[in-house]
Order: sequence, then C-alpha cells, then structure tokens
Amino acid sequence: MIFPKLNEATKQYWTESDFQKLEEATTIQEVFAVAKSVILRMPDSLAQVCGPITNGGKGSVEKNLEELDKAIDKLQKQGVLIFDQMPFEEPFRKIAYRKTSTQHHDDVLNLFYEPIFKLGKIKTFYFLPGWEGSKGAIWEYHKAEELGIKIVLL
Repeated sequence: MIFPKLNEATKQYWTESDFQKLEEATTIQEVFAVAKSVILRMPDSLAQVCGPITNGGKGSVEKNLEELDKAIDKLQKQGVLIFDQMPFEEPFRKIAYRKTSTQHHDDVLNLFYEPIFKLGKIKTFYFLPGWEGSKGAIWEYHKAEELGIKIVLL
C-alpha cells in the first residue's frame, strides 16, 4: 500500500503496527480501529480539515486530496494539532469507494468519521473553500453542529 508522506506532526502518533493493520483492513470498521488507536495517542483539543474528496472541489479525488493535504500541512506548521485523515484515504478507496464494494461512501461517514468525532477529541473543523459542493463535507458540517464542534471556514 502506498501511503502519503506524513510530516512529523502526524507521524509521531503512528506505529508500524498501525500501517500493517491498515494494509490488512477489509472493512471500514477495521480502518476505524486503527484510527481510534492513533487518535487516542494524540493530545486533546484536536482539529480536522474538512473538504471535498470524492465529489466537488477541484474535480478529482487526486486534486482534492492534494488540497486537503496542503491545508493540513499549513495548519500543522501554524501549531494546530490536526487529526490527519490522509493515511486512511487509500484504505477507503480499496474498501468503500469501489463500485463493486458492499461498503460505500455513507459507511465511511457513519462507521468511521462519526465514531471518531464522538470520541470527543476533535474540537474544531476547518472547512476548505468549496466544501459546500461535497456531500461528505456537508455531512461533517451538520455533524459539527450536532456535536458542538467549532466550525472555521477557511
């Protein structure tokens, strides 16, 4: 599996075992288990960057991920503690974003992101410009309102 380059701010919370488990994951629930392990090693008062990935934004998954990664890196360099979801995107594509999969985009939202948010460690969402054109980002916006997570529009 090819993982995105991780900067030191993200990498410090990961173990080799985490990457191995992601490589072997066959369900969204298994991906969530890895994310939960990582986020529980992180300090409280985290942030997450939200924006288009599979639809909207720059018009392709690759370009959208590039924008998301740039924003994560920029905020981390400003000292913001980010839960970086980039390492999970490859497993999501492998498991849920294929047309032949039994798990789908909504499963990523409901079986991965919602339980992550309910852990209570993410206190702020940073929304990229163009988030309004993304089903997932709209869902995250409403979830932030529901859970009392601060919303910052970039």
